[in-house]
Amino acid sequence: MTCLYYFVQLFGVPGDTEVSLDVMSHIELMTKQRLNRVPVQYIVGEWDFHNITVKLQPPVLIPRPETEVRFFSSIYICAAVYIFCITLLASKICFLNKSVVYYD
Repeated sequence: MTCLYYFVQLFGVPGDTEVSLDVMSHIELMTKQRLNRVPVQYIVGEWDFHNITVKLQPPVLIPRPETEVRFFSSIYICAAVYIFCITLLASKICFLNKSVVYYD
């Protein structure tokens, strides 16, 4: 079986589609890189993280799904702390205003 056969099976390209030599050599290069255990993210050259696309080259760390989960968790925690602090500050201001106001 050739790389082209797997490519056709994987992406659903019709079997009678003509593929140029440039495309075939690129597919073969990518396949060899993957067989050498190069991460897919480095082979592709970019990867999605949240709603941005990160350009990747070999010393750059690859964004992992668990990193995205931790990222969002920390954002939600920060938002909750912020809301709590604003609520606490608002209640202190209301309390101070009530203690300063004198009624005749």
